[in-house]
Amino acid sequence: MSTQKPFFSRLFGKTDKPSSDTAEVLACPVSGKVIPIEMVADQTFSQKILGDGLAIEPAEGMIYSPSDGVVSALMDTNHALGITSAKGAEILIHVGRDTVELGGKYFTAHTREGMAVKQGELLLTFDLEGIRAAGFDTTTPIVVSNSQDFDMEKAGPGAIAKGEALLTLRPKN
Repeated sequence: MSTQKPFFSRLFGKTDKPSSDTAEVLACPVSGKVIPIEMVADQTFSQKILGDGLAIEPAEGMIYSPSDGVVSALMDTNHALGITSAKGAEILIHVGRDTVELGGKYFTAHTREGMAVKQGELLLTFDLEGIRAAGFDTTTPIVVSNSQDFDMEKAGPGAIAKGEALLTLRPKN
């Protein structure tokens, strides 16, 4: 087992432990099709280097907050963001593979770093067809970068709607 700190903790120097009072259900941030994280074409995600989770093949170009929390990171290209949930989960949502190369084209942020958000709040919009037409995979990993701190129950593969339960996290003792 790695002793390395989770991604956001390393990035922002945080050392907070997850809240141990109850389980946290992360809502699906985008409608589409659930696929196992191990099936993502990007090895950074499929090998769980940034944490465990799931991926969505999006059916729409809107990303909503999976939980109440704070936007802890927003890439300047608006293709990825991080949320630290109210219960301490460090959630990374990364729209597409190599979409950083688009330099922000096709992406619009509706939030900013440091902003408090509520579950279901619109965070990002993106031109799904434009990204695909530019030759990019739009599979969207949703990972918990401090997943080693949780027992994780994942939604099964197949169709899922925005707001449905995607991941259930129970803090490890």
